[in-house]
This record gives sequence, structure tokens and C-alpha cells, in this order.
Amino acid sequence: MTKQDLIETMSQMGGLSAEKAEEVVELMIAQVEMALVAGESVEIGEFGSFAVSGADNANNVSFQAAESLSSLIN
Repeated sequence: MTKQDLIETMSQMGGLSAEKAEEVVELMIAQVEMALVAGESVEIGEFGSFAVSGADNANNVSFQAAESLSSLIN
């Protein structure tokens, strides 16, 4: 699924205009980016968490799926 796919799905299933769905997706991504840049972890319940690890310029972003998501995938 691409960002555009997500926008289209939110528009269709959420009853949002394409413009509003794009705004929501862009805002969510921006908030996650800002938190990670600040060294914070991001936890999205029932989905998972993102965290920055590493030192100096070798930072990596890791994702840990929530147990409820993992059980759906596996």
C-alpha cells in the first residue's frame, strides 16, 4: 500500500474528500516524523510503535508491531 492508496482508501471508506484525506495523512506523517527527529518513540495503539536507535549519524528507525496486529498477520 502506498501513501496514495491510503489517501484513496480513507477518502472512500471514511467519507472524506480526497483533499481532506490527504491532509489527514500528511499531518499524521509529519507528527510521526517530528517525534522521531526529537528522539521520541511513537506508539499507535493496536498498530505498533516506531523508535529511533543508533548513535551519531547512524540512526535507524525500527517498527514493532502491536500484538493485535501481529496476531492478524501471523
